[in-house]
Amino acid sequence: MKILYILNSTFATGGATKSLLCLIDGMRKRGEYAHVVVPDEEGVCTTLQDWHIPYTVLNYRPSTYPFHRNIKEWLLFLPRLIARRFLERRATQALQQLIKKEHFDIVHTNVSVVGIGFKAAQKAHTPHVYHFREYADLDFNTYYYPSSRRFHNMVKCEGSYTISITQGIAHHHELDNYSRGKVIYNGIMDEPRALQPIWGDYLLYAGRLEHTKGILDIITAYATSKVKMPLYLAGAETEPTTSQKIRAVIANHGIGKQVVFLGERTDVRQLMHNARATLIASHQEAFGRSMPEAMAESCLCIANDTAGTKEQLDLGAQLTGEEIALRYHDIDELAQLISQVATATPESFLPYIQRALQTVNAKYTVASYVQHIHDFYEEIVSNSYPRPNNGQSHIFN
Repeated sequence: MKILYILNSTFATGGATKSLLCLIDGMRKRGEYAHVVVPDEEGVCTTLQDWHIPYTVLNYRPSTYPFHRNIKEWLLFLPRLIARRFLERRATQALQQLIKKEHFDIVHTNVSVVGIGFKAAQKAHTPHVYHFREYADLDFNTYYYPSSRRFHNMVKCEGSYTISITQGIAHHHELDNYSRGKVIYNGIMDEPRALQPIWGDYLLYAGRLEHTKGILDIITAYATSKVKMPLYLAGAETEPTTSQKIRAVIANHGIGKQVVFLGERTDVRQLMHNARATLIASHQEAFGRSMPEAMAESCLCIANDTAGTKEQLDLGAQLTGEEIALRYHDIDELAQLISQVATATPESFLPYIQRALQTVNAKYTVASYVQHIHDFYEEIVSNSYPRPNNGQSHIFN
């Protein structure tokens, strides 16, 4: 098979990009041909070069409305919207030519908020897969152009297929019973892991320091808990306002020496392995790689009982018969759990760590992830599902 992948970003440490790289690597090891389209020649392109994966750089933006969070963004809203439409049309035309030239069997767009892959594939009469990795509105406060209703109707036209990373994402996008859609969990690790708990001397948060990731909840709960164990923050600061609020809470509670800003790191797995616990606080996580990554490193998790995080917790409880992490529902409960974990012995929470690893080994291997998607590809190319008829396209501009 020849598969064309469309990335939304070359940000190498982003969860969506990491998941796609696992998929591309798995496909190339199976002898399948992969070609990647990227919006710039940064970050992940180095990996593609090392793997000898061909890629094409096109200038495009998300098929969503620009943000309008402040006066400057409101003033630039219309010019940015017009620019996005222009770039999308031009990139779609170039992509259509590439598809026809290379005769790809499938076009696979890695996220739902980029539309050039779908539109070019429809015009080239080639099957397209939308990989739904986000709620869009709930997690990123972004909205499909020209409307959510029109986008979701478009997704279900002939020649269109979907992969959702959780049942919750499928439900949010009205894909629960979609005949050409699958729910496939992300692959987190290459092989099943052995139990190697460390029970370290610090707490860890790993992820972007953004409001929707629950970072302010973590800082507030940590300050309230009054524990002396350090809190490490491993992630980029992408929201100046949120960063200011974080530092204000730290200053007000006098915990500046206990909260350590590590910045963006490439050794997150090792940090997880050596931590006492990893804190998972996202308000609306589509899937959330951080939790299974930490569990794979035999690290206890304290997790917000909501959205994709809750789905993972429920899946683990169903599989093992008991909880695989410490759930919380508000900041006060999070503070209590932080206090308990900071003063507990390793034996107190070892059963949680064991059940968590059992769940990850059973559900989140890369081999399983790649196999499920490869099987789906084969269904598509073998015409198990209908492809566009009579040269008709279903394009929503």
